[in-house]
Amino acid sequence: NEMLQSSGLGIQMIGESTLQFCGGVFFSMSYSNAVVPYLQDVFQADAAHMNFGKYTLFSCYGSTANANTSPIAFAILFGNEDKAGWEAFFDFAKEQHPCLDNSNKTFIADQAKGLVESVKKVLPAAGHFHCSYHRRKNIEKYCKGGKKAYSGSWLYEKLLGARTKDEIEQIKMNCATLMSDKTLKYINTLQDEEQFPGARCSQDPENIFMYGRSASSSVESMNQANKPARDRTAVDVMQSMKLILDLESRRFDQKKKMAHDWTDTLTPYGNKLKDEIFANVDFHNYHIALGEYDDRWTFRVSYSNRAERRAWFVKEPVMGSHFGGCTCGKANTEGAPCHHMVAVVKSGRVKTLTPINCMPKWWTTEMWRLQYPLNLHSLCDFSIESIKQSEMPEMTMRYCPPYSAPNKAGRPHEGKRKKGILEERKPKRKKGTVKEATDDWNREQ
Repeated sequence: NEMLQSSGLGIQMIGESTLQFCGGVFFSMSYSNAVVPYLQDVFQADAAHMNFGKYTLFSCYGSTANANTSPIAFAILFGNEDKAGWEAFFDFAKEQHPCLDNSNKTFIADQAKGLVESVKKVLPAAGHFHCSYHRRKNIEKYCKGGKKAYSGSWLYEKLLGARTKDEIEQIKMNCATLMSDKTLKYINTLQDEEQFPGARCSQDPENIFMYGRSASSSVESMNQANKPARDRTAVDVMQSMKLILDLESRRFDQKKKMAHDWTDTLTPYGNKLKDEIFANVDFHNYHIALGEYDDRWTFRVSYSNRAERRAWFVKEPVMGSHFGGCTCGKANTEGAPCHHMVAVVKSGRVKTLTPINCMPKWWTTEMWRLQYPLNLHSLCDFSIESIKQSEMPEMTMRYCPPYSAPNKAGRPHEGKRKKGILEERKPKRKKGTVKEATDDWNREQ
């Protein structure tokens, strides 16, 4: 509003007060305050252009016990995404959900302008993590070399798969003399904990988990799922907001029914994950030694003459889960038992442990139901027509004119080529005989 008025757009109309311009709206779902504390601790944020005017949709999503997305907050703001917009958005999200500003929370996002700085400013206790998809693209662009050995992409993939901070440092030390200085410098432009799950989880192995996520693909998928609210047919901010509320309300009701109709201890995704983890581990190939403590069972586990690891399980179950951890780091980065923990369970050294109760609580049906409470309903029981009938219009409010904002920014579509002037003017060949086509072309000339 201040920018537009300083440009001379906030003019005085005869018989009207000074015009005000709609810089945007912030909103969240009515059930989100009760749901967000039970979501997994990794969140994804992204922005997408609207196809009407010059507005941008800001959104943040979390993940449920069945690996579905759950909305945290939304904003539809005028102009391109920038630092001011992201700060305002995260201020609103933090106001609605104070639990987001916690050291065990991680926000995955791309390297958009101002996004990283806004997370660090508004949510200083939380961790920021760069989307691995966008990071790969930038490494391919700046470092070159393809994916061959000792290229930038090759090193990044090895570091991305490392499970601990020590493993990351060892890989860097082994490869440093064989890598170009330009590549190493670019890889190290970001802190390890901002781009590698192993380094992020090593900051607090007892409380930080990445659940096998390193990219912001879920929130980008939701941008596509919310496309009806971004299309030109949405017309304006109010209609777009109503469409998002309708879509999210419908999803909430569907998932709530699924959660409370499901009867297994683990969610459908939890069962799938358990089956995949336990399928290929033969405990006979492991050497296992038990050491018992007051609050946990601790095991020394070695496999095929490799380094010995320490796996542990809690004695007092949480939501029926005895899940603990392992010094290999995979339990933290994947959010599920590693092969050392699986070998312990399969060996039967502790009769209490089973494939089901060794899975972490965030894949249980009990947690899933907490994320979709039966007593909560989405309050999307209004329409644009009902608003018009019950509310008086604000006559001094206007939408921001498109020409007052710069052109939309963003990464160009891959493979899209701009046609040359000769290609633009070349007439299309019509079906028919060669003579007919020649005559048509002569007439057009």
